[in-house]
Amino acid sequence: MAGMTHRERVLTALSHREPDRVPVDLGATR
Repeated sequence: MAGMTHRERVLTALSHREPDRVPVDLGATR
């Protein structure tokens, strides 16, 4: 795990979590 960009890290973290509950409701849904 070397040479991972910030975005890659975030995407990976989100992938490890629940892809159905992405941090998109930052004011987009509610």
